[in-house]
Amino acid sequence: MSNAAVRRSSLALAAFALASVLSTVLPGSGGTARASGTGPTPGIAIQRLGTGGTAFTSSATGYERYPTVIVDRNYASNAASLPASTRVLVYHAGVDVNVNWNTGVSYSEANSNGWLLRDAAGNYIRNAGYLDNFIADIGSAAYQQRWASNVAAYLSSVGADGVYIDDVLGDPRLLTNNIWPAKYPDHQSWNDAMSAFVAYVGPYLKARGFYVAVNAKNFIPGDVRSNDGTLDVIWWQRLGPNVNGLLSEYWQQNANSTAETFSDCGCDWTGWWSKWQRLITTAQTAGADFFALDYGSGADTRLIRYLKASFLLEWNGRGGGMIWNPLDTGDPWNGDWTGNIGTPSGARYAVGAGWRREYSGGTVLLNSSRSASQTFALGGSYLLPNGSSTTSVTLAPMTAMELRLSTTAPVAPAPGPSVNSGPPALSGTPEVGRSLQVSTGSWTPTPSSYLYAWHRCSPTGINCVVSPTSTSSSSYLLTSGDLGFTIVAQVAADGIWTTSANSAASAVVVAPVAAAPPPAPSAPTNTASPAISGPTLSGKTLTASAGSWTGNPSSVTFQWQRCSSTGCASIAGATGWTMTLAKADVGATIRLIVIAANASGSTTAAAPAVGPVRGSGKKA
Repeated sequence: MSNAAVRRSSLALAAFALASVLSTVLPGSGGTARASGTGPTPGIAIQRLGTGGTAFTSSATGYERYPTVIVDRNYASNAASLPASTRVLVYHAGVDVNVNWNTGVSYSEANSNGWLLRDAAGNYIRNAGYLDNFIADIGSAAYQQRWASNVAAYLSSVGADGVYIDDVLGDPRLLTNNIWPAKYPDHQSWNDAMSAFVAYVGPYLKARGFYVAVNAKNFIPGDVRSNDGTLDVIWWQRLGPNVNGLLSEYWQQNANSTAETFSDCGCDWTGWWSKWQRLITTAQTAGADFFALDYGSGADTRLIRYLKASFLLEWNGRGGGMIWNPLDTGDPWNGDWTGNIGTPSGARYAVGAGWRREYSGGTVLLNSSRSASQTFALGGSYLLPNGSSTTSVTLAPMTAMELRLSTTAPVAPAPGPSVNSGPPALSGTPEVGRSLQVSTGSWTPTPSSYLYAWHRCSPTGINCVVSPTSTSSSSYLLTSGDLGFTIVAQVAADGIWTTSANSAASAVVVAPVAAAPPPAPSAPTNTASPAISGPTLSGKTLTASAGSWTGNPSSVTFQWQRCSSTGCASIAGATGWTMTLAKADVGATIRLIVIAANASGSTTAAAPAVGPVRGSGKKA
């Protein structure tokens, strides 16, 4: 779930207690013999969790109309008396061990066997939002085995159909207020431990005929991939093969302000409606049912319609359901949520800023834009929720509607989804630090838009999962995490993931090729000799020319020398660009030494000697 503290606070306020509800609506105590009844309404489910004896003044009714009912252990026996067409799941939590009530393994049993986790200081870790709960060692094989056997025995004793496991989190910090267990001190180790728990208890219970649903969330504080469902998709792909159902709590709504639904603007963290839709197809592709659990005012018609339509746009028409938990009434039965328009007859397709999907008994319309209205020409006659007939509907931003077929007029066939006739193709070099690009491929008819997802696969191009760095762009930057994997791009036409197409796998991603080192720098090189100009006459001035150099000298210095038949000697203080000849120079020749230097060294070059120097009054 997205936030245990938020959920439990909401439940405390809502008080979905069933002490006075299920005792009258769901008679019976043992419940192992399930009576037959009328068929439930497909695509919905209900959760009723109680606290103490508090209940709403209006009692919820008609539980036999739900395909799935989730209750806690207080009401499991009563709920098991429902018709066999209603699946009854009993709330448990593998990660939480409560001191007062049983979530699978009792507190005394967990404590005596060392199955309670501690922090780095040796203190037991509690659930920060529910302090009667301690955090269990879900990675312990002994704990997994005891939890599974305890729950199987309990479900058999009350005649329930299965278990609903809460708090299946890929990261513990939502529960622990950012405290890491000493045994699992990082995201990966906890992720592996929780996955191992589900990988054991799920198949164990399924093999005994029980249905296993998990409330699974992979929120990592500070990771932007938490905002658009990417981390949940990765987590669900890992859990899905081991369970029957996957549930997303606060799906397509802001958990901190439940009346705010997600849009498709991509402008902030509540603007990723299309990406959160992926959870439905992720669950269904893994062979699991999808459940959405949402909360709000029972009178908020816009909210109810929008969430139900979001569900119907992707639902496969089989298992799973939309769970609506009103916070202000005891009975969630509401025609805007529980309406039945049959089974899906095609994939969703884009209509301007909106989406539409056809069902055997009607059509679903939704406008996910945050700013633009969208008109839908229906191509036939449909019944509005108030019973009047229409052939066109205009939806305001972030609104939706289910319309039933009118029996008085034929309906034009809905356009089918775009069909891929040529797979997308990758281009680019599979090397860390470089980018891959993917084409859209060929589609008929031409789609109005595309969505992209990037997958890491084994070196042989199989066992693919969505990359943690996947974006919705047609370009993908390869990171060190891709090293040793192949990459497959998935392209969805009109945003419909069920009709997507995959590229062939890339070659195995390799490390970047090391660039050749630059040549070592060298000392300056003289390319044109220095020179001396001026009259060689005592009292006159000579001027130096440094010549030409390569190697970018950082300094150039001069030394003037007096030469005779026995050799040359430096003239003290003569180190400038010019030198004035003196009487001591008469009869000698004058030479110039130039020294050019940089960080790599220095080089000396000499100017040809001039002279001999004549005394004053003599012609040079």
